[in-house]
Amino acid sequence: MTMNIFVGGSLNNVPREPDVCRQFVAALGAAIMKEGHVLLNGCRSSLDQEIATAAHEWLVRNGGNPKAQIISYCLKTEKPIHRSAKSVTRLFRTGKWITPS
Repeated sequence: MTMNIFVGGSLNNVPREPDVCRQFVAALGAAIMKEGHVLLNGCRSSLDQEIATAAHEWLVRNGGNPKAQIISYCLKTEKPIHRSAKSVTRLFRTGKWITPS
């Protein structure tokens, strides 16, 4: 069964062992892809960038489809932190979703 898995947060100001945290996040992104799930993330933080990049790299190395398995969300007024996703779905502050065609 395929699941949509949201992973969010930040790797900024990690008080202990920031490199270990980055490695964990990268391994998590690869594991989500390996199991065939869809990664959802915010496309705003260092954690979003790290996990999406790792997921994208795993899919490319293993013949997967990044456009089908990585979906990111961002406010329309903000610049996305990465472009590893299928699309960056933008949200107006009014709550209306805008999906790029």
